[in-house]
Amino acid sequence: EDVDSAKFFVFGLGSGEVIRGWDDGILGTGNVPPMKVGGVRRLSVPADLAYGARGAGCTKDGVCTIPPNSRMEFTVELLGIKGTPSFKT
Repeated sequence: EDVDSAKFFVFGLGSGEVIRGWDDGILGTGNVPPMKVGGVRRLSVPADLAYGARGAGCTKDGVCTIPPNSRMEFTVELLGIKGTPSFKT
């Protein structure tokens, strides 16, 4: 389901503000190079690099906006970079 089409936001890369799959997808990992400004990339994020077994947006009765163990798909366009990424250890 395409729930957030055409939205953009600013976040600190490597800061823990977004799921790890976004950081890995933008910074590159393994044989995947880092994104360049202006680049567009399709991210297929496994559950363990997204919200894992806990899901997200869950109510007290267990209904979740993002169900537990969900693979997530995104199309990301990198519009710009400000500063140097810092990483949580």
